[in-house]
Amino acid sequence: MTRLDLLLFSESEGRIPKGAYTAFFEARLREFFSQGQLDLAPYTQTLPGECVVRGANETLARLKSVLES
Repeated sequence: MTRLDLLLFSESEGRIPKGAYTAFFEARLREFFSQGQLDLAPYTQTLPGECVVRGANETLARLKSVLES
């Protein structure tokens, strides 16, 4: 919580601006629901879930295509 407070703190206002928490969490939720994840275990000889990347679905599809070719 302290790290988030420091990130959102406004020097000019001397406090965390009204609505800053809401804006931060709404952005993280949009980011979470618009992205996917790709488990790299089949390509890196690691255990499932050990090497996972998140990103835009289109980017993950391209990455997977490159790894499989």
